[in-house]
Amino acid sequence: MNKQEIRKIFKNIKREESISPLIKDLIKELKIKNICIYSPFPYEIKIEDFKNYLKKEKIDIYYPYVKRVDDKIFMEIRKDNGNVVKDELSIDSYLGKEEDESNIDAFLIPGLAYNKKGYRLGHGGGFYDMKLADYQGIKIGACYSDNIIDDDFQEAHDIKVDYIVTEKEIIKINR
Repeated sequence: MNKQEIRKIFKNIKREESISPLIKDLIKELKIKNICIYSPFPYEIKIEDFKNYLKKEKIDIYYPYVKRVDDKIFMEIRKDNGNVVKDELSIDSYLGKEEDESNIDAFLIPGLAYNKKGYRLGHGGGFYDMKLADYQGIKIGACYSDNIIDDDFQEAHDIKVDYIVTEKEIIKINR
């Protein structure tokens, strides 16, 4: 299947499962002190309990802020400061200045699907791929276990994650 066909399938499946609690152990093991997470769409894996855990552990939380410049979409990183705003794609984010992604230990990256090689299928805007192309930190993919597929849909510009976390398990991706 091509990317458009896969997107069409997975955008129409709405589920309520949350990301595996095993992610807490991974965060401890990797000694993550700050992380960029996401505000899930209805068809993306839920992370509310994980977000509450991060706050309890005093781990700094950042969010993507997506904006358009001319006809291109770009992603900024903004710290959770309590001042919620909608970005230009109507996704919850925060007011504030843009942060440098190199100062962030890990990114939790939602995907409509991932393949078994660790490549993400997103919405087609490419803003995660652009933002994380040179990122040297930890990349953790997040999706439902049923959304991990065999298809090799990746293209040259697609980024690969280090781990995929589902509602059931954590999968370490071989480099």
